[in-house]
Amino acid sequence: MTQTDTKIRFLCLTGVAGLLLAGCMSVGMRFKERSQVTVPEKIAKPFCLERVELTSKADRNSPHYKEGVSCPPLAGRQRDNDFGDDLTRRAETRYPQLFSRDPKAVPFTVRIDHETVMKSKGIPLFLMTLTLAGLVFPSWPPDEEHRNFHITLDAGEGQIFGSADCSACEFRWMSFYTPFAMLGVPGESDIPKKSGVMAWADKNFQERERDAILDEIVESIAAVLVKTDPASLPARRTKPGAVREVPLPDTFPLPNF
Repeated sequence: MTQTDTKIRFLCLTGVAGLLLAGCMSVGMRFKERSQVTVPEKIAKPFCLERVELTSKADRNSPHYKEGVSCPPLAGRQRDNDFGDDLTRRAETRYPQLFSRDPKAVPFTVRIDHETVMKSKGIPLFLMTLTLAGLVFPSWPPDEEHRNFHITLDAGEGQIFGSADCSACEFRWMSFYTPFAMLGVPGESDIPKKSGVMAWADKNFQERERDAILDEIVESIAAVLVKTDPASLPARRTKPGAVREVPLPDTFPLPNF
């Protein structure tokens, strides 16, 4: 064996060892309960999603708690102030007969309160230090990260006319020294699972997770709107200087000369 072959083998072994020490992981995501909504093809009067407000907070029981930490799959969009635009666009694309920007559509505001709750179910750290079992084999049962969303619909001036809840659970298991965790975390997932090194940080998985959460929020909002009679909502007060639409009669009386 030449010196070059020895160096190549050493580099390969070092690379594999580094990947294994970094941890192999498999991750999936499922919803606690999927919203089931049937939107009629014809709507008496559509709604206009005028404003979206997202308030997030991390699990206060977590030692890593920081005030204002947002939902990881939505963090980039929230930071760039694009979350509301994304949600509105997906709602109008999914149900164009229900969501509209027509001036005659009924305007409303969506407020979303988000909270992350960590539920670690893996082997305690002190047991992992006593045996290699917790390092060689995947952690069991899988750790869970619950993202709960409380959605409130406001017709204006604090007139709440509906609310809904949805919850997404990201579950994952991890192994060190061996790639066993890459076999796939058990359990059904509403999006394709991802296995690899630090799989939870995979960009494609995060995008699929974000899109699935946005679609579920849209479904929850639509489920409230289809049960709401626009005529029952309070009329918006006309702002000073605003232009009002005045209906014109079908015929005009002619002047007598």
